[in-house]
Amino acid sequence: GFVANPKSPAYAPPMPFETTVNTVAEARGFNGHCYDYLFDTLAGIKEYGIYDAAMEKLANAVSQDLHQPNNLGRNDCCVGLCGCGGMVDA
Repeated sequence: GFVANPKSPAYAPPMPFETTVNTVAEARGFNGHCYDYLFDTLAGIKEYGIYDAAMEKLANAVSQDLHQPNNLGRNDCCVGLCGCGGMVDA
């Protein structure tokens, strides 16, 4: 499982929203892209009727960041995980 340990070198402290967006869009660990985890978590909680406004806001901002023409090659887009269906006008 995952544990948020503030003493770990991998711990991400609180940061401004735009920094969080950039970090989620760019970060990749041994389990894959951070944005995959975000989009999958959001889809999972929706299945249980849970709405999280902050997570929705972050997912929308990350999706927009990934779909910027200058960023498409950076993380191979989101391959439709954000709900775009992988159809991006670049």
